[in-house]
Amino acid sequence: MDTIWGFTPNELQSAGIALGLVVVGMLGVIGRQMGKWREHREPPRGMQIAGALIDGSDARRLTEALDRNTTALKKCSDTADANTAAIQSASREIQRLTDETIRGQR
Repeated sequence: MDTIWGFTPNELQSAGIALGLVVVGMLGVIGRQMGKWREHREPPRGMQIAGALIDGSDARRLTEALDRNTTALKKCSDTADANTAAIQSASREIQRLTDETIRGQR
């Protein structure tokens, strides 16, 4: 079988897949860290709405809508955390399988 730099095409393919998953995993970790960094920043200043423009019921509806939006964003963040964990686990498993494959071909 032909080799490239001393590696067989199967070894190079396995290494390429593992490298790709490691890159995806690292991007997930970076994204998660950026999300945590943004949580620690100072919250934006509250909106000021002239009292004459809205009444109490409009203000309550606006508050409820913002609360629903915040809840949805937290769920999205939790899902992203779960996806990051799954990607990291898959990356570790593929790396383990790649290592076993390379050892088996020697």
